Amino acid sequence: MELQSMSDPKHSLSVVVPTFNEAHHLPNLLTSLEQALGSDCDIVVVDNGSTDATAEIAEKSNCRLIRLGEKTFPSIARNIGARATDSEILVFLDADIIVTPSWAQALGSLRENREFLDGDVITGDSYQISLNPSWIEKYWFEPLRKGKKNYINGGNLLMTRKAFEKLGGFNERLETGEDVDFSKRARQQGMKVILEPAFAVHHEGFPKSIRHFFGREKWHGKGDFASLEYFRQSRVAQIALLIGLCYLLVLFTLPAAWYLEPAGAALVALLGALAVVVLCSVPSLLKFRRFGATYSLVGTFIYFIYFNARLSSLFSVLRKR
Repeated sequence: MELQSMSDPKHSLSVVVPTFNEAHHLPNLLTSLEQALGSDCDIVVVDNGSTDATAEIAEKSNCRLIRLGEKTFPSIARNIGARATDSEILVFLDADIIVTPSWAQALGSLRENREFLDGDVITGDSYQISLNPSWIEKYWFEPLRKGKKNYINGGNLLMTRKAFEKLGGFNERLETGEDVDFSKRARQQGMKVILEPAFAVHHEGFPKSIRHFFGREKWHGKGDFASLEYFRQSRVAQIALLIGLCYLLVLFTLPAAWYLEPAGAALVALLGALAVVVLCSVPSLLKFRRFGATYSLVGTFIYFIYFNARLSSLFSVLRKR
């Protein structure tokens, strides 16, 4: 690990930004932070093995730069960044985030919140879609954002150092899902997890295509299969596995059914396809029906991609073992 520009004056607040090949997004985040907080802001960029110009951009922007020798988990990068500063308040932002004026005002109020300063609260908000959203963002991420959540995204998370140390930082065994785990442990410690809409940020890293969406969800799904405990707590992982079992059922019964009776083979294939459609359409109806029929129909298709991506996460985890 290489630390650069690490003269750490005592700041009341530090922003920790884990990065990996974020040369495209990082300048926009830094510009929005300067507009929100001014130039006297302690920004710690943890370069997680980038191969592009991410580190150079951070240096030219007078950020404090920590270079990691090789790519590691975001949870580890966040912890390293947080422990490289003595600031009382820690703000975790991802490089593909743009903070808003509302976010800056909410931060000003937070500095006077006694309960927060005592380390009894973690706060932030879910991501708003990008400034120029794709159809996937409009029909998937925006409706989901308006639903009920019990955790705060790690890319827009605020807490005091007291809270961070009380929880022992992020779980470094998790490649993804560390924010869900962090929020859960905070509640177990009797802390409040407050989703505050005033902490509005735009997420410019949402996928714009099905291919990128699949890859994103495949990566995110790894956390659900990290252990039996995490799998038991994840309904998404369980549905993905059920869909996989439907595929296996068709795969193993179709040849025999075709040999015995072609009509039977068609019935097996039909029942398997129908089961998959039901497993995708029911969650879509539950999540999106209040937004209209179009959202439910498009949502069914996206859920099909989503669950298959999460199913592929299982194979990625198994291959590593």
